[in-house]
Amino acid sequence: MISFVVAVNKSGTWTGGTGWTEVIDQGVDPSLRVAYLVAGASEPSSYTFTFNAVTTFSGVIATFRNAAYDTVGTISTTASGGLQTAPQITLSTSSSAILAFFENTNLAGWTNPTPGLVSTATDSDGNSPSWALYRELNLSSGATGTRSATCSSTGSPRACILVGIKPA
Repeated sequence: MISFVVAVNKSGTWTGGTGWTEVIDQGVDPSLRVAYLVAGASEPSSYTFTFNAVTTFSGVIATFRNAAYDTVGTISTTASGGLQTAPQITLSTSSSAILAFFENTNLAGWTNPTPGLVSTATDSDGNSPSWALYRELNLSSGATGTRSATCSSTGSPRACILVGIKPA
């Protein structure tokens, strides 16, 4: 399982999610945390993540069977208009997958993902933050190239990142 949790308009630290291994915690606005957990035989119906500053936050957990965490990229907080581009990562194994996470503080929708990206989950319910999670499966080992999506609003701050998952 890979979790993406983002808080806007505050800097701070994430805690919680017993058993989760944190792979990145930006700590500055927008505060994006990415963590993974290898699921066991009995997992709870929900998980709790806590942010040490009062703010609005939202997140998603993506679950893959017979998979393991591989690598995480660098968080990008720059954009050109509504276009957000996540820096490439290097996958260690063929038949891997990537998750591409894009965030914007405005109440926005997401369009025009890089060809090959498939929408997995979104939060554009009228509350900030707005985000989209895409996946791309069956990739070869090596550099992935960048991935991008367009936000219907140019609000800020924004964050995007790629995470690699390999076969277990």
